[in-house]
Amino acid sequence: MKAKLHLLAVLGVFTAVAAPARANGVPEPSFAEKVGRSDLVLIGTVTQANRVPALMHGGYATLTVLTILKGEAGEQVNISTYSPVAELDPQCCDVGATYLMFLRRLPDGQYVSVRGRHGMTRVGGSSTGTGVVR
Repeated sequence: MKAKLHLLAVLGVFTAVAAPARANGVPEPSFAEKVGRSDLVLIGTVTQANRVPALMHGGYATLTVLTILKGEAGEQVNISTYSPVAELDPQCCDVGATYLMFLRRLPDGQYVSVRGRHGMTRVGGSSTGTGVVR
C-alpha cells in the first residue's frame, strides 16, 4: 500500500512540474492562420537592427522589402524585435539576413510579429554579409 502511495506522489509531482512548462509555450499556428492574423506578410532583408538586452523595451529592425505576399508597404519597413512577454519575443534579427515575416500593425503604426518567433522565419542571408534570397 505504501509503495502505491509513493508512486502516486511521484506521478503527482511529475504532473505538476510538466503542466506549467506546457502552459507557457506558444504553439506555432498553421501557415493559413499566420496569414489570416497578419496585416502584412513579406520577405525582406534586414539592413539595420537595434537589439536590446532581455526585459528592456525598444528593439527594432529596418528591412528592405523584397516581396510582399499580403498587404501594402513601402520599400522599407520598421518592425519591433522585442516583446515584454518572453514567449512572444521574436528573437530577431541579424543584419544581412533575409526573413519571411508575418506582421500585424499596432494602433501606433508599428509592426510586430504574429506569434513571436513563429512570425519571423529566417530564410537565408548571412549575418556577416548582405546575402539575399530571391
